[in-house]
Amino acid sequence: MKKIKIYACAVTAVLTTLGACKDVNELHEDYLKDGEEIYIGKPLEIRSVPGKDRLKLVWLNSADPKIKKAQILWGDKSKEVEVAKVGNGEETMEVTIDGLEEKAYVFKVIQKDNTGNESVPAEVTGRVYGQKYIDGLNNSYVELVGTDSAVLLNWSHAKTSILSEVTYMTADGTEKTRTVPSEEEQTVLKDAKFGTDMSLTTMYRPEEESIDDFYADSEALALPKDFGLNRNKFGVSPLATDEPGGKWGGHITNLWNGNKGGDFFYPVGGAIPFHFTIDLGGVTELTRANIIPRKHGSYHNDNTRVLQIWGIAELGGAETTLPSTDEGWEAESAEKGWVLLKTVEMGPEETDGANVAARHKDKAVEFDDDLPAVRYIRIRPMESWGKVSNGTLSEIELFADKVTYPEPVIIK
Repeated sequence: MKKIKIYACAVTAVLTTLGACKDVNELHEDYLKDGEEIYIGKPLEIRSVPGKDRLKLVWLNSADPKIKKAQILWGDKSKEVEVAKVGNGEETMEVTIDGLEEKAYVFKVIQKDNTGNESVPAEVTGRVYGQKYIDGLNNSYVELVGTDSAVLLNWSHAKTSILSEVTYMTADGTEKTRTVPSEEEQTVLKDAKFGTDMSLTTMYRPEEESIDDFYADSEALALPKDFGLNRNKFGVSPLATDEPGGKWGGHITNLWNGNKGGDFFYPVGGAIPFHFTIDLGGVTELTRANIIPRKHGSYHNDNTRVLQIWGIAELGGAETTLPSTDEGWEAESAEKGWVLLKTVEMGPEETDGANVAARHKDKAVEFDDDLPAVRYIRIRPMESWGKVSNGTLSEIELFADKVTYPEPVIIK
């Protein structure tokens, strides 16, 4: 009885094992029937680089020698490129996609072999910039300052700007472009022509690696028409018949010490007209002047109402002999080479003495363009507000578009 049971169990075990083996073989046959799935090396370290209406994708195509091409997918579009591997190591791929709209994208990159096997997709986001971005750009702010030797550009650069380009006219009439990095706080244009226009455009990159540069719209800026003369170079050049000044501390040098309306010039003589001579320090093409009267209320009658400004380039043979009150003074001055640059009325003669504010008002003076260059000027008060002989002034500011200072003398 025992033997029969043992045989029965053995037969059952064999049949069960055979059935299990059959199931495994069937599964393997199904797997082989569909074919083995082969994966190609995945794109590594993928990144995007923005541009204008385009974008560049950069990745390592791994060391898989079977890689032959790459497919790039975005939205409902795709692009396929050949992958030219030189060796069996990792190599950098760069693909630029043109004609893109200005917006953000999600890109997928799949690498393939020649039989259609694919890699696992690599995904990266990227942004494309265009006209909307450009429309939001502004040029860096620049303050234009004229000096006796150059035009100064004092910059306040936009935070994300890279550089600015300025194009200007030089003194000899040629056009010149200067590139200014955004780290530069002041640019010195020694050869710029005063009174002309300068164009400015500022360059940006929306991201550090951008493949394109973006420029704000160019704008025209007017260079200063002139500059304030360096008053440190002024001096008194006393000639015969000149009024020395200095009464009540009213020295001629007070006219350029910067204390406008406070310090003053006061003559020591007792007659008007009178004149005195100022050395500007260099041969100057004057453009304008500001005449500033003494502002002290009780002395408005002494303020000059009418004055003349004369000029000459050199003093050799220019000394006059007649007093300023002489009717022949102007003819002698012209004969000696002096040129009447301007006759200035500080205000209308009928201004009443009760209108003190009018007698304290500054006067802006424009010189004609065709006047000769001068180094020496003569100030000739002709009439005071109160018809007295004093003819006081507080300050004279002079402007020019060109000045030539003499070369310094080097003593060896």
